[in-house]
Amino acid sequence: MKKRRNLTLILMMLLLSLMVPMTASAAVKISQKTVTLVKGQSTTLKITGTKKTVKWKTSNKKVAAVTGKGKVLAKSSGNAVISALVKGKTYTCRVTVKNVSSNTRRKTFVKAAASWLGTKELDARHRQIIDLYNACKPLPRSYPVKYTDAWCATFVSAIAIKCKMTNIIPRECSCGEMIRLFQQLGEWQENDAYRPKLGDIIFYCWSDSGIGDNRGWANHVGIVESVKGSTITVIEGNMQQEPDPISTAKTTGKTAGKRTAEKPDIVGRRTIKVNDRYIRGYGVPRF
Repeated sequence: MKKRRNLTLILMMLLLSLMVPMTASAAVKISQKTVTLVKGQSTTLKITGTKKTVKWKTSNKKVAAVTGKGKVLAKSSGNAVISALVKGKTYTCRVTVKNVSSNTRRKTFVKAAASWLGTKELDARHRQIIDLYNACKPLPRSYPVKYTDAWCATFVSAIAIKCKMTNIIPRECSCGEMIRLFQQLGEWQENDAYRPKLGDIIFYCWSDSGIGDNRGWANHVGIVESVKGSTITVIEGNMQQEPDPISTAKTTGKTAGKRTAEKPDIVGRRTIKVNDRYIRGYGVPRF
């Protein structure tokens, strides 16, 4: 009996050892099986359930290219199949690319920003903005934004995430760091003669002295909604309701006062003149 019991245990252990790799193999999968992109957009596909080397390829590189790390870039309208070869097995994702004009993409981005107008700091919708930013990994500089942090750059980033435009609008929670990323992309403009366009990202430095070019550290940012004549209308997150930062800076040289429970910072609109002294420069995404 003792020998039979030992034999049974050995057989069970052998059976379990055979089952484990089968379970691990069955768990291997691709993150998306179908995806629709607009020309110029990108997404990253992942293979989960294995640590084996993944070899990526595309059926049509004119429609959708893919890097060795699974990043797919939409090149032109059409269909392509992205394949991932893992240990002799292929996993696929069908990619559809649509053409949308640059102006349409600009309008989509600005419309998404406008949908958050009136959002107040620390209300449910404000927390959604922060959560949207923090959910997109990896986090810039590994920093998760807190609900109590300044959130103007986080707002711009969250809209870019929502519109799947982070390939042309870099994610950041710091205005200064976001400028640096726009510069790296070759999408930075600070020529005083520049007239902004719909969807451009406008950066401010409230402490500018008014002498020479504004080259200070940016402390606020928004999204250009329209330009009419010499007036720019901007949608901003983390906007102080009263007093107005521009008028305060003009008289005191300092940023406007403290936020209060009665007048929390909001997603709101600001009007400012083209080439105003407090404009630090523009991020100019290649829509």
